[in-house]
Amino acid sequence: MATISEALALAFALHERGELAQAEQIYRRILDVQPANADVLHRLGVLILQSGRADEAVTLLERAVALDPRDGGMAANLGAAYTVASRHEDARRTLQAAVERDPSNAGAFMNLGNTLYLLGRLDEAAAALQSCLQRAPEHGAAHGNLGVVLQDLGRLEEAQACYERAVELNPESAMAHANLGTLLKDRGRLTDALDCFARALAIQPDCQPALCGRGTVLLSQGDFSAGWADYENRIGCQQFNTLQFPQPRWDGSPLGDRTLLIHCEQGLGDTFQFIRYLKLVAQRASKIVVACEPQLIPLLTDSGVPGLVERKGPLPPFDVHAPLMSLPLIFGTTVDTIPRDVSYLTVDQGRIAKWRLELGRYEGLKVGIAWQGAKSFARDRTRSIPLEQFAPLAKVPGVRLFSLQKGQGSEQLAALADRFPVIDLARDLDPPGEAFLDTAAVMQCLNLVVTSDSAPAHLAGALGVNVWVALARVPEWRWMFERADSPWYPTMRLFRQRQSGDWPAVFAEMAAELAKLAGGSS
Repeated sequence: MATISEALALAFALHERGELAQAEQIYRRILDVQPANADVLHRLGVLILQSGRADEAVTLLERAVALDPRDGGMAANLGAAYTVASRHEDARRTLQAAVERDPSNAGAFMNLGNTLYLLGRLDEAAAALQSCLQRAPEHGAAHGNLGVVLQDLGRLEEAQACYERAVELNPESAMAHANLGTLLKDRGRLTDALDCFARALAIQPDCQPALCGRGTVLLSQGDFSAGWADYENRIGCQQFNTLQFPQPRWDGSPLGDRTLLIHCEQGLGDTFQFIRYLKLVAQRASKIVVACEPQLIPLLTDSGVPGLVERKGPLPPFDVHAPLMSLPLIFGTTVDTIPRDVSYLTVDQGRIAKWRLELGRYEGLKVGIAWQGAKSFARDRTRSIPLEQFAPLAKVPGVRLFSLQKGQGSEQLAALADRFPVIDLARDLDPPGEAFLDTAAVMQCLNLVVTSDSAPAHLAGALGVNVWVALARVPEWRWMFERADSPWYPTMRLFRQRQSGDWPAVFAEMAAELAKLAGGSS
């Protein structure tokens, strides 16, 4: 009969070879005899984590760490399990203790950096990953992860250097090439980005980040036929929130009596942009359920969207489903066939009349402004705009600015109150449970909306009101390149940075155009 040490050696060998089921059986037999064996609990916990059973792994690793709290390696793996189980604060606390206990543990520093990134603590995440690389300079994954953090911090040159080093260290890593491609795409080097995605796909043809990244480049270039197909691979990418179900995906064929679930995804602006497709969907499906963010249900109800339910609530029975942003692919959308029949969002006429009366007290060209998107969005640093940049618009004779900004960013009004006048409407807009209802009504009483690339831009475009959008030099794929108009919104005009970060030039151009409007309206 094999001794415990012999059994453990066999289990470890099987584990190393990837024969996880056999190794798990032996680990468990050892624990039947020695339930307090911290080493076996640890190894089994790691195996279970590799098998994708994070909650079970946490339980095993917690037992191991309780038995041997001085072992930094066990604590580091427990922290990794907490991260996979989305217990990020538990992971941070555990990994912080692990690196303090064993400052030489490069892997623990890398896991700590990854956890801090998931918590949105980007500067600390960068410091932790740099600590990892100080201890393990040729750790390719750490270079790649540091690149992700630096990219989100807007430190693109440093991020590019990290990605290039990751590729150098792991030239057969599809993800390393895909990450570099994404960075080059964000820097506007589209040809180089496509080359990187091609290299990633040569290594791993189903590399979803590379396919999705290639899709966004193609869409930004107007190649919708290939772009939508590649963009479907977002569904397998971690940063997207697309729901997945066992029911089959809808292919666009007529459904008869079957029920179709359309589920919204990504941000509120994405819902505003793509909800237009419901009119086309209704031509092929009579039974439709639309799962969206709960705060949008009142506005979408007013706009005639059928079957609305909360996206994260209990869903009624359905037969087939489609993510909202897959509808352009299903309907074969090209640049020339985008549904453009705005206004496809509407709001109660009584609410509009109330705000028309309220705004009638003010003279001049009425311009609503919004400047801050959701800070949780990875690219918010490039798309949101400090309110102070809007000052040239306030200086145009005959123009009166009205703030439509709610929540994040609205605190900037008080700080700039002595610099230029902005009438703050936001405090009276959209009570809880009625997101954007008042904002939509106000927009229809204004002469113009000027906004950053955020949900108000899509709302104004969907309402068919005049809207100007200030864009970063390399904007999101939907705004494409060079164009001053948007094929998605006939009443929209785009103002683009010529140089990264140069908002003053954008708003100087806007002010000059606004002066023409104000002069023509007098």
